[in-house]
Amino acid sequence: MIGPKESKREVVHENRSRHLINLSPRGQHHTKLSESAALFAYDTYKLHKEISTPIQKRNANYEVYVNLYKRVQEFNIED
Repeated sequence: MIGPKESKREVVHENRSRHLINLSPRGQHHTKLSESAALFAYDTYKLHKEISTPIQKRNANYEVYVNLYKRVQEFNIED
């Protein structure tokens, strides 16, 4: 019989779930990034923007070009 604090899993497997252990080497006071890590992240962000903006423009231009020559397909009930 399941007790008030036991789950079905605990009854079937006859063991209790373990508590989670924080294996992170840093504590709550080390949440700020180092200056070099922040600079690297910012440089990566700028590079991503620099590369993705022209790609998005080319994709938009290609979509307009392709839709310009796309035939409109009409279907009749008899088809």
